[in-house]
Amino acid sequence: MDLADIAEGGITNPAFLDPQESPKGRKKVDRFGIAENRVQPTTIEDVVEEENQLIKNNCNLFRLIPLPCFRIFLKPQWILVFLCWASTIQGMVVNGCVNVVISTIEKRFGLQSALSGLIAGSYDIGSMLAVIPVTYFGGRLGSSKPRYISSGLLLMGLGSLVFALPHFLTDRYEFEVDADGLANPLDFCTPGDKDTGKCDAKKFVSDLSNFKYFFLLGQFLHGVGAAPLITLGTTLLDDSVSKKSSPLYIGIFQTMFVIGPAIGFIMGGHFLGSYTDFDVLDSDEVIQITAQSPLWIGAWWVGFVIAWVCAWSCALFLGCYPGVLPGSEHHNEVKDSDGFSTLKQLPKAIYVLLTNPTYMFINLGSAMDGFSIAGASTFLPKFMQYQYGLSPGLAAMVVGLIVVPCGGGGTFIGGYITKRLKLTRSGVIRMFLMAQSINVPCILAFFFYCDNPQFTGITVPYSKTDSLDGSLLDSCNQDCHCLDFKFNPVCGSDGQTYFSPCHAGCIDSTVSTGQITNYTSCACVNGDNPMVFKTPCSPGCNSMIGFIVVISLSMFCTFMAAMPNVVATLRSVEPVHRSLALGIESIVSRVLGTIPGPVILGSIIDYACLLWEKRECHEDAGSCQFYDNYSMAMAMFLALVVVKILSVVAFAFALFFSQRSHIKDEVD
Repeated sequence: MDLADIAEGGITNPAFLDPQESPKGRKKVDRFGIAENRVQPTTIEDVVEEENQLIKNNCNLFRLIPLPCFRIFLKPQWILVFLCWASTIQGMVVNGCVNVVISTIEKRFGLQSALSGLIAGSYDIGSMLAVIPVTYFGGRLGSSKPRYISSGLLLMGLGSLVFALPHFLTDRYEFEVDADGLANPLDFCTPGDKDTGKCDAKKFVSDLSNFKYFFLLGQFLHGVGAAPLITLGTTLLDDSVSKKSSPLYIGIFQTMFVIGPAIGFIMGGHFLGSYTDFDVLDSDEVIQITAQSPLWIGAWWVGFVIAWVCAWSCALFLGCYPGVLPGSEHHNEVKDSDGFSTLKQLPKAIYVLLTNPTYMFINLGSAMDGFSIAGASTFLPKFMQYQYGLSPGLAAMVVGLIVVPCGGGGTFIGGYITKRLKLTRSGVIRMFLMAQSINVPCILAFFFYCDNPQFTGITVPYSKTDSLDGSLLDSCNQDCHCLDFKFNPVCGSDGQTYFSPCHAGCIDSTVSTGQITNYTSCACVNGDNPMVFKTPCSPGCNSMIGFIVVISLSMFCTFMAAMPNVVATLRSVEPVHRSLALGIESIVSRVLGTIPGPVILGSIIDYACLLWEKRECHEDAGSCQFYDNYSMAMAMFLALVVVKILSVVAFAFALFFSQRSHIKDEVD
């Protein structure tokens, strides 16, 4: 084949070209095989011709490294496979692993729920800032969507690496034990001043809360990296398959955004059952606490290391794809003259979208849905952990088992119904309203809360004759000089939880198989044989099954409307504006929904805190150690039911304007 024809198409295999030669009849090319004075494509036919010329020679990794064997993957089905791989990684790390480890990193690094919400929201901040440049440059005629997505995956993988770095940069997590490896002597009630350790420079330096900047940066990079996948992935599939098959392909693609979090929840919950420093433990070293202990810190970082490797591996494959698949269908109405191929035309295109009432009310409804989904998914494992007395790992796995059938199934069924019934734009909006009419009452699931456990000094007084003043000290332990920054909750034989064995007035302990099983001779515990056990009291609540059933139905209805919502957005605008429309929708959804959602909900949850961590040598409070269950449940209920109702109102207006829109309301 004539190299001049290949050079005219754009890129050729650099292995077959000498950058120093320019044979007669051939256009001079640089060392990467790019023709000098190359004419930019002006129509979709030019783009197809250029990419076909490229494919005939080789598939190239970022147009640099020839990969002839990659031709077998040049089918829409394989594009779908790799996009599903990428969306699974995105969902696994951002909506799975991050939400799983929220309560663990709060405890490990002394963070409050409001800050945890900001960490979760940093993903959407990064995505929001990146989405307009990505949709503009990635949506232009002649741009390569696969390579934009691949570059984003590289950034996403880097974000996961940054998020995991605090584990490798901090000292080992330690809880104090005595010389026999049994218990911290400060846990016992011993009259006289305890050696609490002066606030020397070392202890000031050991403040771990500054590692919050790693989490914020990691999540920000996650957001920037995911922007090409979310906005260009859908349009790439829409361009690569027939209009008849497009809803099914998009439905499968969107489903993996839900399957990913499920994998993240289950995988992250499993790793939280392993000790955080298992990678540096000696082979004969024994951990003196179990995963059920409030002092336990699980291996929160492992999922992010796995996501880093998977993201970069997927980027390697997607980086090999050309911008246009050979033989793919293209919309005949997409012409350069109808689009916004120059930056000057972008404001006009944005104005057209912002003055489209159907499209804008769909955006507002999606934003309210995003508020509820982002807020609930961030703190749902934490809610179950504190309400039902589950360990962080078990709470995460339960949420994951809910997400798999309900979230994934709902998304897939929503796409299938849209295709099967051949729903128009208005029909899709009606289906959304029907799903949400079931969803709103399901928020009542938060009424399946548990009563507060009897926490001595916090929810109940030390004795029946005392008044509740919120103090952890009483006559039975005032001479013990207990430390209020050593939280080690234990359950007394009287059924009450105590801040620590010292606060229970315990002076002795029972040892079995080399470990303490309980503390004895506890002056503050009522009964003939006063003792406390090493774990907090069980809440003794049977409401969890009811909560799981109702919240599962809510999740199914929420995600059943997710894919049709994308279809409604695409059909409410002109075809040439579709990529930009998804980008603007992403911005609106983040500004009004997914960014403030976790922050506001986290702040509300902070108000339900009854006992804040007091950090040694630091005046500011750390993470919350004990919540008021009723206040937490009602706060989440009120916040979510309000935004769900606003979402229904917005989509009702969208249906009203859809029936009066000048854009044809028909099945593609």
